Amino acid sequence: MSADSSPRQIFNRSSLLVLLVFVLAALTSAVWIWQTERSRLASARLAAQGLAQDHARAVKEQVDRALSATYAMAALVQQGRGKVDHFDEVAAKMAPFYPGVSVLLLAPDGVIQNAFPLKGNEKAIGLDLLKDPMMGREARLPVTVASSPWPGHLS
Repeated sequence: MSADSSPRQIFNRSSLLVLLVFVLAALTSAVWIWQTERSRLASARLAAQGLAQDHARAVKEQVDRALSATYAMAALVQQGRGKVDHFDEVAAKMAPFYPGVSVLLLAPDGVIQNAFPLKGNEKAIGLDLLKDPMMGREARLPVTVASSPWPGHLS
């Protein structure tokens, strides 16, 4: 041993080296854990976004299917010049094509006159949708939009 290096200095250098290795290992582990967690969160976010998009697409398709029944009924009303002869028969034939639709209604001037199926919907007959406090605003919206002075979409 040299005169400058006492056992105490060697121990201090060894301890310092061990401490340095420990700190470097801890920092490396912390960075690795942080990166791994960041990657896991990004994957989870991406999976949640995909799931949300799938559900949104399913809801949109269901609404589109339900609205297609409305469009079909509108075509029948237009063809019959405001009337749908044999509504119950026509609705019975239409209903299987629209499984998401629970009831088909015919409401000239906003007053429900026909419902299919009638069972369970008897109370709806005679309801004035345009004057109803619960549904009036939504029921008037298509009338307002249809009578709008603007032809088509504005860009």
